[in-house]
Amino acid sequence: MRALTISDADDSDAGTYTVTVENANNLECSSCVKVDCEIIEDGKKHILVLYNCRLDMTGKVSFQAANAKSAANLKVKELPLIFITPLSDVKVFEKDEAKFECEVSREPKTYRWLKGTQIITGDDKTELLKDGTRHSLVIKSAAFEDEAKYIFEAEDKHTSGKLIIEDGKKRMLILKKALKSDIGQYTCDCGTDKTSGNLEIEDREIKLVRPLYSVEVMETETARFETEISEDDIHANWKLKGEALLQTPECEIKEEGKMHFLILHNCRLDQTGGVDFQAANVKSSAHLRVKQRKGPYRYPLSGH
Repeated sequence: MRALTISDADDSDAGTYTVTVENANNLECSSCVKVDCEIIEDGKKHILVLYNCRLDMTGKVSFQAANAKSAANLKVKELPLIFITPLSDVKVFEKDEAKFECEVSREPKTYRWLKGTQIITGDDKTELLKDGTRHSLVIKSAAFEDEAKYIFEAEDKHTSGKLIIEDGKKRMLILKKALKSDIGQYTCDCGTDKTSGNLEIEDREIKLVRPLYSVEVMETETARFETEISEDDIHANWKLKGEALLQTPECEIKEEGKMHFLILHNCRLDQTGGVDFQAANVKSSAHLRVKQRKGPYRYPLSGH
């Protein structure tokens, strides 16, 4: 066993540490570790903050200062499984392709597709697709005998949708990713007859997947807030103490797919207050606490 010990660690020791092993055959292997945490000493109080906890971090946490020792257990619970996008009914013409889609909040331990009570395993008629947390069932050349209730089961949760086969007498216009500019009247003209209908568009019901969490920093340090919503094409607004925030060198606002970030650099004492996030109908709030710096006592093990 080989060990690396850093005595009297300070800010300059932050980073990623790598160990490389080479055997007699000149084959190399390496491993690195990065711990996302903060160690804070505030007078007589000692604080350990662990960010982005994982299931494999469950275990014993030990503290020692001179001859004083203490220990406790950390238990990391698995996030609950929810359907971000449940199944819905699908209508297609005979011999067309039918596709059921749903999205879950995390990777399920077990999942399966069913047609009624019959398990679907995939064959020449059906195709099972998976893209991250999005699951799809494709039914090729749909026939009337394929009409049924289709179910996606993930662990102890499930969602369902019906397949409806329509005859060829119907005509359909599909607008993908409809915008407010598409609102209006649409007409189907068959030559001998025609019919019209109006399109109205309502705001989507966005869901909050990961809420904001409160942050505590020392003055001049960087505060980072992050949250996740169910859609990846929604712009958001941020507020600090009720005032709208705009992009500046000291206020960084980022959107990466479904993830939204607020990064405040060189935090000041007067910035202590509420932080608010809003994207469409989704809202989340947290608190920023900026503490007065009395001396160097913050030792981050890695960047966040």
